[in-house]
Amino acid sequence: MQSGRTDEVISLAKGSPDIANALEAFALKAKKEIDVCSDRQSLAAMVASGELGKILERGKASGFKVRYLTEITKENEGYSRELARKVELRHLDGVTGNFAISDIREYVGPLVTDDGRVGQLIYSNAKPLFEQHRYLFDTLWERAVPAENRLGELSGAAAPVVTRLMMGETDILRSLMKVLEASDELVGCFTVGALETILDSLPEALEGVVRRKHGEKGGIRWVTSIDEADAPIVERCIAMGISVRHTNRLPPLSFGCSTNALVASIQTGGQALSMRNVLTSNEAAYVNHFRLVFEEIWKNGVDAEKRLDELKEGVESSNVEIIQNAHESMKTAWELARSAKEVLMLFSTPQAFIRQVNSDGVEQMKEALGNSQTKVKLLIPEDELLEPIIEGVKASLPSVDIRVMNKSLKTKISILIIDRSKTMVFETKDDSREDLYESLGITAFTESKSLGESFATIFDGIWKQTELYEQLEIHDKMQRDFVNIAAHELRTPVQAIINYAELARSYEDNREEYYDKLLKSVLRLHRLTEDILDAARIESKTLRLNKEVFVLNEILRSAVDEQRRAAAKKGLKVHLEQPEPVYVFGDKTRIGQVMANLLINAVKFTESGSIRVAAKLDRKTGRVVVRVTDTGIGIDKTMVPLLFARFMAKSESGTGLGLFISKSIIEAHEGSIWVEKSEPGKGSTFTFALPVSATIPPASRPVRRARLSKEGERRLTAEKQV
Repeated sequence: MQSGRTDEVISLAKGSPDIANALEAFALKAKKEIDVCSDRQSLAAMVASGELGKILERGKASGFKVRYLTEITKENEGYSRELARKVELRHLDGVTGNFAISDIREYVGPLVTDDGRVGQLIYSNAKPLFEQHRYLFDTLWERAVPAENRLGELSGAAAPVVTRLMMGETDILRSLMKVLEASDELVGCFTVGALETILDSLPEALEGVVRRKHGEKGGIRWVTSIDEADAPIVERCIAMGISVRHTNRLPPLSFGCSTNALVASIQTGGQALSMRNVLTSNEAAYVNHFRLVFEEIWKNGVDAEKRLDELKEGVESSNVEIIQNAHESMKTAWELARSAKEVLMLFSTPQAFIRQVNSDGVEQMKEALGNSQTKVKLLIPEDELLEPIIEGVKASLPSVDIRVMNKSLKTKISILIIDRSKTMVFETKDDSREDLYESLGITAFTESKSLGESFATIFDGIWKQTELYEQLEIHDKMQRDFVNIAAHELRTPVQAIINYAELARSYEDNREEYYDKLLKSVLRLHRLTEDILDAARIESKTLRLNKEVFVLNEILRSAVDEQRRAAAKKGLKVHLEQPEPVYVFGDKTRIGQVMANLLINAVKFTESGSIRVAAKLDRKTGRVVVRVTDTGIGIDKTMVPLLFARFMAKSESGTGLGLFISKSIIEAHEGSIWVEKSEPGKGSTFTFALPVSATIPPASRPVRRARLSKEGERRLTAEKQV
């Protein structure tokens, strides 16, 4: 038989002479290497083959390399030992197929009969056939183990150290079976899905391990993560005599260990045992390591029966995991933050926050938050060094809310709360260390919702206290500023009163002028004291209003007239625009005080242009809106929200109480006051609105003349003249 290509041949040899000639030609053409693969039944026939024997002898004598792959069993142990002395022999469980390939790209495939003879032989130099078998041999060779290891096992000698990567469900389950059959103990961490696979595939082997248990030693212990839907599988394990515990945090590797063997697999889906890339080993270091990992997880686990009862009763598990490795604890923290909706963090000390920032904490948080709507709140003990660092963090992460708490709240632990259900408590082992990981001790982690909510409540309490502390600091600063401002403002008119009084006593010719200036200083002092008293009354909520129905137009006109003289001295014009008479129920003296404050400020901060007062009745809302507009220096946008607070002055003179008092008076009349618009260099508009009165006093109502007597007309005319 030949292939269609003249340079590629596929032929079939039958009978001993033809088979011998074909094998001889194949062996003589090879230059340095031949690879042979045979199943366990065909090993004897291959070894007994005359020409193959010559090849093996040639390899032994001349350094010609021969690699031989087969399955070594008790039945072919003798042939295997003989073969191992001549070639590089490896063992692989379950290997099938009989073929040989050479380094000149030739292939032979013996067909072994049931009686152990080579009945036919396929020969070929076809490239596709050769490459297919080259790939197959190399793949199997990598998975195989040296023959001396397998022969040592069969002879009952100490098992050789073997670590290999298994692939395929059959090989993996066979490896598990061997571990189970040779041991009276098995410990492991598996997902519930993996447990189900093992229970279904190896029930008898599992029962055998349980039977071989001696007292408290041995048997099967498994750790898994149990949810409500997993109850049937867990109960099945318990019924078989397997001890099971629950943990919220399974390791990424599912593994099982006997006293001297390990089987480990990466779990991806969690619903079934992964049947790819499974590591098996009897290396003592590997086995001991995984057993230590298991014992640590087992120690912190919850008994499966208790976990199932909690799930039935709706009670939450509150087990705590201790993380010794600082790198691992920080890795866990960032993993939790990436999937969080709310992150609360209380730092133990200012240095703890600085270390986090210096260890790329800001960049990590950017990566963790991404474009999410995660709410982040940070609490940090007060320290002067923190101010520029906090400003830098806020600039990089504007969505993060940071507050500084009192120095007395420094602790030895930092607390991270995720979604009010997961909590990590970090021990600060050495706060003097600059390196984040060197400063940390152990970390306690729990997914208990009740504990998470409790820690969150503590955090919220400190957060609110910090807010009150900040407000108190602001209040204290404002009080100090007020004392300084008031002392200065009161000192000025008092000193002027003293000076003008002395001048009036000493110089009779100018006494009237000095009396006039003396009176102005007294009036100024009176206004200051009245402002301070009004502010005190507002604070103590004892400000009284003498309410009555009055015409607002008259109050506006009077206030404008009072300020026209001061405005005229600066070359300013004051305009008044009013609608028909508007009636308001309130304290007309206090409303006049508001108008005076607004107009005094307008005149004070306007150097050129004009001041306009406009009142407009809004019949839809039943309110009158009054606007005071100037062409003055305007107000910076950052100052606008603070203008109506206590002691907030816009200039170096004044107590800063005028607008605070005005706001309180207007709001006491169920009205509102605000800065409608303001632009530096272009002036401001202050606006207030008051509800109009639904009733009009009798004296203000229009009177029908037809009903007046002559005496009534005379009196009305006299009143108008007055």
